[in-house]
Amino acid sequence: MSLRGAASAKRSAHADEQMLQDQRKPEFDALVEDQNGNNTGLGGTPLLMLQLVAPQTLDSVEVELLASGALFTPGQHGVEAGAPRRSATFANNAGRLPMSVGTKARWRLTFPEPEVDPDDGPDPAGSLPPVDTVQLVVHAAAGKARWDVLVNAPVDAVRKNRRYQAQWAELHKQMYGKRGR
Repeated sequence: MSLRGAASAKRSAHADEQMLQDQRKPEFDALVEDQNGNNTGLGGTPLLMLQLVAPQTLDSVEVELLASGALFTPGQHGVEAGAPRRSATFANNAGRLPMSVGTKARWRLTFPEPEVDPDDGPDPAGSLPPVDTVQLVVHAAAGKARWDVLVNAPVDAVRKNRRYQAQWAELHKQMYGKRGR
């Protein structure tokens, strides 16, 4: 075989390998939900829910939040202790976990308070997240294969729930006065 033929075969094999890598690229669904708020809807915990939907089990999953105003809260599995962080790992007490299709990872988030103009007063809906979507990069691995997948997690559920609860609290206050019932 000539040098030219060998180089061509090598390029073809590399292209085939890259095509297979792209076909095996993991797909994720993500959403930020509001969990466990009080009866006024305030004080809930935003949770990032990340679910592997296709095509195979992954050996490891690490999530990195892009500059979106959201951070992982410390003191949960897969997040280093200390101040809020931009990255988390799918893990439990024993360490990293494989993620199979259909598995959901959940991490608590915090949305640092935005600068508020004193003339505007507090947010009537109670610390709405400052963004509509949290963008994240999922670093995934299966065997020797590695992928970086950009995923958008809508925050709409949190925003709607908190607005609804703030409206409900205001209506309750109007009907029953400050003391409540």
